[in-house]
This record gives sequence, structure tokens and C-alpha cells, in this order.
Amino acid sequence: MRQNAYCPHPEHQPTHLPSSPRAAATSTLPPAHVRHECPDCGIPVACSEAHFADTYDQHLEICDLLRQINEDDHDLHSGRFFPEFEYPDASIEEAQINMQNWDTLLFTREFTAVNDERSMRQVTRLLTYPITIGSILHELSPYSIKRNGRLTSEGLRSLSALRYTLHPPRTGAGITIAGLRPNPPPVRLFILGARAESSLPREVWLQLSHLFPRVAFHLIFIGPEALANRPDDVAPPPTPGNPFSAVVEDRLGGQMKISTYATVFEALHQAQHFAPYDPYFDAFVLFHPGLGHPASSASWAPTLPILLDTKIPVICTGYTEFDMQRDIDWVKEQGGGEVDFLLEPGENRFRSLRWEVNDLDPGDVSAGNWGVWGFRGKRYEADRYEEKRATQLKRMKIPNGRSLVNDPPYLVTSAESLVAAQHYITFPAAEHRLCETSLRLHFPRASREYISPSPYPSCRHTNPHPNPLKHPHLFPSRRRLRETDEALRLRDPGQYAQIIGP
Repeated sequence: MRQNAYCPHPEHQPTHLPSSPRAAATSTLPPAHVRHECPDCGIPVACSEAHFADTYDQHLEICDLLRQINEDDHDLHSGRFFPEFEYPDASIEEAQINMQNWDTLLFTREFTAVNDERSMRQVTRLLTYPITIGSILHELSPYSIKRNGRLTSEGLRSLSALRYTLHPPRTGAGITIAGLRPNPPPVRLFILGARAESSLPREVWLQLSHLFPRVAFHLIFIGPEALANRPDDVAPPPTPGNPFSAVVEDRLGGQMKISTYATVFEALHQAQHFAPYDPYFDAFVLFHPGLGHPASSASWAPTLPILLDTKIPVICTGYTEFDMQRDIDWVKEQGGGEVDFLLEPGENRFRSLRWEVNDLDPGDVSAGNWGVWGFRGKRYEADRYEEKRATQLKRMKIPNGRSLVNDPPYLVTSAESLVAAQHYITFPAAEHRLCETSLRLHFPRASREYISPSPYPSCRHTNPHPNPLKHPHLFPSRRRLRETDEALRLRDPGQYAQIIGP
């Protein structure tokens, strides 16, 4: 930190953009590295004792957190045995999982009892990545559409599709020949901009598959820094079967596969490497992406339209509320109204309980996956004409597939309903004439007000009071109406069955 961090005193010229909202100040002195340590937290926070005294009031707000961070770092390097890093295997399916908070989750998953707060902070620092995903996708998720549940109606639609796949019914599969059953494809989780999460111990990621014991997972880490913290993993040379030099780890626990691509997502998408995308089997996850950060927003600009076009849910996290809100504002601005929010922004129930300090700014304190939110490309639904026609008939109490005239028990009971039926239903010439005739027979006074000149030549008339003797085709008998229906049936049986009924 002494080599990277600079004194945050307002008299020094700033060296980087602020990670939290601060008031602008006049700067006259050049940047200076931190050298003076706080006697309480033991972390260098200023370049001199004078500047430390000037900013002591601001430092007191985070001094206790900085002391806690310093003690946790020393605990990791103390060499003690860490029983909290021993993870349990899969539980029996009858054992329900309680995902209200960390305590209930660790208890129902039968973790080794963690009775120390420092040990709790250490274990949640790693488990926050898989459990954050599982807490949103699981059917027992703490996020719902209830009041203050944060899940939106669009989010329920997207997550319902994924939960249908993640919680399949029992099929009677077994280890014998009689128990062979076809298996669905694995659920693909695309973790874009992967950094530290790609280097987590694989036992940590297996906890995600233990939450969904009947489903296989394929975790796909994509990002230029995906292999930065993995010196032992070297990308293989490109081959016809592996053109993008992916590092593949297969058969992890029997239900998980991990692939790592040290490239950008746009290149893989343009090559149709993962196409097609299925909302029942795919989801995107962005851990601390920095979408709205000025230093990284340009690299995310070509990726956002692709994410919106796939209509696949995107789960995002943020270090702080300021970082998360900055990303949301950027997505709203770049999305141009084509964004549906699935999960309202807020604090993540399974965030890391351990705080971290920025090595470039000792005043910047954050927690891993502190906040979580979700979005998806806007979907436009199209109604089929037949479904709309059936809905209108049901509203007007007209059984679908019945003739308006040839079936007396199903005649409409008002002139307005009959005119509405004529407006919403497309009739051929014969049926259009029957509709007008029925209105004149049963509602002669209302017919002069509602009926307009027919678009069909055989039905046009200008006399508002037609004479039955001069215009017998407008006042046919019941027998004549049945003959008209029979003529339509003989001329076009398919149209007759579709409009009038069998």
C-alpha cells in the first residue's frame, strides 16, 4: 500500500477517480504516497502527521473497519488451521435449505459450526460467489414478488423458466439398465469479466451444484484476466475442436464442468460459439463489472447490446451502493429503453461479511458482492389472432365456433354486443350478411343506428328503412339462413368449420 496508495488529503492533486461521492476541493500540492500509519488501525492513511490530523474526523468513520481488515489479513497468514474451509458434500434431497441468511444456510447445509466472527468473515469471503447465484436461482430464494421482496414481475418470468430446469421432477432414473433416462443439457452460467472468481478453489464452486443436486452445470469464465491468477493453467494452442484455446476442467464432482476463455465475449459471440441461447438453460453473471466506471465502461459498450439481444437474465453485483448505482445508470443510458429490470437493486443477503480496502485509496472500503441486481433485454409479446378472437367471443358470451344466426340459443342479447362481434371478428361475405340480418331481425330500431354500409357489394344499400318485399335478401326466413350456411359449407368446408363450427 505504501507503494501504490496516495495521500487522500484535499490539498494533493487527485490521482484517480473517486470511488464514492465527495465534494470537490482545490488542489495545489503534487500527489504523495502514504507513509504515516494510524496508531489505532495500523494502516498508512496519510503522507504526514499534519495531514493525518486534518483528516482524522473522516478517518474515524472507517477506522474500526480498517482495523478489522488488518486483523483478518494477519489471520490468513498466521498459519493456523482453518476448519471453516472444510466444505460438506451434497445433502440428502429431503433436507430443505433455508436461504434467509448466512447462519440458516450454513446450518441447513451442515457446515462445520462457525462460532467465531472472524472465521465467519473468512468463509463468506469465498462462498459469496456461488451462493449469491444460488440464492437468486433457487426456488426457495429469499427474493420474491411480495412486498419488499425486490423481484419484479419480469424477473419472476425469467427465473421461473430457469427454476423449471433447475428443479426437475423425479424420473425414476437408476444405475441399472432399466433406470436409464435421457438427461437434459447442463445449465450454462456465463461469468463475464471474470477475475478472482475464476481462480477460486473448485470445492467452493461445487457448493453451487450441491444446491441443485439433479442438474449439471457448465460454468464459463470469460475475460482477458480470467487466467491472470492461475499461473499453473496455461491456455492450450488453438485446435479445430478448441479454436479459442479454452482451459476445460471436466467432471468436477460429476455434475459440473468449468471452461475458461481468456478473451472477450464479443469474439465468441460473433463466431456463434455458444449459440443458440436458451432462457431455460442459460444465464449471465457479472461480478463487480464496473459497467459505469469511466475506466472500463468503454470495454463494456459493445457487450451490452449483445446481452440485451439474447433476452437472457443478467445478474450483476457491486462493491458498494455508489458503484452499483453507477452501473445501473449506465445501463439505463446505454440501453435506450430496451431494458427490463428483473431484480431491484439492494444489499445482497449473501454478501461477503469481510471488508476489503482498496490498495490505491486507503479511504475506499468495500465488501465483495455487497449489492445485487438484475436486468434483461426487453421482450415484446405478440398475440395470435385466433386467441384474440376467442377472448372477444368469451367476453361477449358467444361460444367459440358457433354461428351467430343459425344457432338460436347462442344469439347475442344486445345490439351493442352484436356490433362488437362484427367489429372484432373478420367475417366472409355470407357471414357478414348473416350478422347484419340478425341485427335487423332482433333489433330493428337499433339497426338503423349501428349498421354502416356493408363493404360487400351484395349487401350495400342506401335505404335506412329497407322494405322486406323489395329486399328479401335482407329479411330471409330461418330456412333461408340455414341454406346460406349450407352453401358456405359446400363452397369452403375449411372456412365453414373454422368460423361457424363443425
